[in-house]
Amino acid sequence: MERIILFVAGALAILLAFPKFRVPIMARLFNEGIIMPHAVKAKDAELIRYTGPRFTLLVIGVVLIFLGLWI
Repeated sequence: MERIILFVAGALAILLAFPKFRVPIMARLFNEGIIMPHAVKAKDAELIRYTGPRFTLLVIGVVLIFLGLWI
């Protein structure tokens, strides 16, 4: 069960790394009031320095998928 959850979480993280998918999803979540819009600087959003927040999210998704396949 953990494998499936990690795999799906990784796939969702990879999808959210691309603006084509992220923008409509986030707009819907903002409109529904599920999440609150909060401006975060790109420098503060990146976990891997000098790569940007989208690439960081992509790497996190890949790592989660590999963990899901490995466990």
